[in-house]
Amino acid sequence: MFAVVKILEDEKKTIKRIRCLFRKPLPELERINVSGESFFYYLGIYRKQIEDNPAVLRELLGSCADRVLFCGEKPEASVYFKRIRVEGFLQTALINTARELLKSRCADNSRLRLCFIDKKGEYAEYLPTFSEYAGEITVVTDEPSAYVEICDRLYGEYGLSVIVGKSAGTLSSYDFTVSPQFNLYKLFNNTVIIKNPSTGMLDVFRGHELKIPEKVKAAAPQGVNKLEFVYALYKYCRIESLGELVFSDFKAIDSVK
Repeated sequence: MFAVVKILEDEKKTIKRIRCLFRKPLPELERINVSGESFFYYLGIYRKQIEDNPAVLRELLGSCADRVLFCGEKPEASVYFKRIRVEGFLQTALINTARELLKSRCADNSRLRLCFIDKKGEYAEYLPTFSEYAGEITVVTDEPSAYVEICDRLYGEYGLSVIVGKSAGTLSSYDFTVSPQFNLYKLFNNTVIIKNPSTGMLDVFRGHELKIPEKVKAAAPQGVNKLEFVYALYKYCRIESLGELVFSDFKAIDSVK
């Protein structure tokens, strides 16, 4: 479980402010169901209440105070709580999108040459995703040990021999290059690179927006970061289908030789 917190501004109208002096407004805590038994908490609380007593959030939310998303601006007291950090979600979406592209573009998969760039060895578990769509796979990584087991399995089950090394060589020798990680080099910054057979150029594809189910969109409180919200549902509410999301705006952003 996790919680979404909305900071309510203190009353500015004179009559309501006087009324609040005698009867302080109570925080609004609501349980919102999303799918099956999956749910999250929504808390509306006045800014002064949380800044005067930061502990009130933990009192109301319990362990969920360690998994908090804020709607819009977060209060100064938020330093006392752990915000949810999106880790690896866009990288996974890139891998999912690359798989869907391979499905739709490859008429003869047995001839396709694919390069998978994973310098830190973080995405070895996803390599079998591409095994049925490529005849040749090269993995570029500084952590070859992360790929030993998975490569042995692919060879045993499919007879697919994966080349593992620290350099991709010439990118133009591959039909399809998948680079899920983020780094400072634009060409490999969460991208898919596809060789265009008509021009001989390498088209660089990227996406930013996820194709989020309408039911999930409807459940998201106004002002919450959609990416963080979807990630929280996936990680803390165990809605595994969200781990299969793809980019909705995936397109070529550059072409290189």
